[in-house]
Amino acid sequence: MSGARKRTPARVAKAPPAEPAASRYADPLQSLGYLCRINFRQFARELERRIARHGVSSGQWRSLRVLWEGDGITQRELSERVGATEATTVSMIRRLVRDGLVERRPDPDDARKVRIVLTPRARRLQARLIPYVDEVHRIALAGISEADQALVRRVLTQMSQNLAEAAARGRAVPRGTRHGTGPGTGDAD
Repeated sequence: MSGARKRTPARVAKAPPAEPAASRYADPLQSLGYLCRINFRQFARELERRIARHGVSSGQWRSLRVLWEGDGITQRELSERVGATEATTVSMIRRLVRDGLVERRPDPDDARKVRIVLTPRARRLQARLIPYVDEVHRIALAGISEADQALVRRVLTQMSQNLAEAAARGRAVPRGTRHGTGPGTGDAD
């Protein structure tokens, strides 16, 4: 076979990679995550506009809301309930103390703990600021029936529980992964 030409196997044309299936959530207005996020931002903007008149920032608002429900909690508890890191919470507490809204008090039973206690000024602010929550809700919910509002609350509560359970089981997809949130994914919109 010295003069014979070597035959190479015929090249099999590879099929082009399959296009990813179009997600029903590719349209942001079909994505519940996206709709929740834009609604949150709009609620927050409207509320911030109102509470700023009283010298309260959005971060302070979140802390005050938690403290109005449970005054005298520890820094760690406040951090967990607000959903912030402890470092962020320490900075927020400093600003709340500076603005005369809270005091730090040692825990009478455990010297390692510090309790965060509302001042009389912060308690008075509750009566002034909470009506703004009602006002913003009235604006947002105009034209939506009580039944639809109840349905939305049930659905959002169930979604939150589902996501919390998935995270607790370690099944939540990490940020920046192909199917998770991160650049190019719209932050799980």
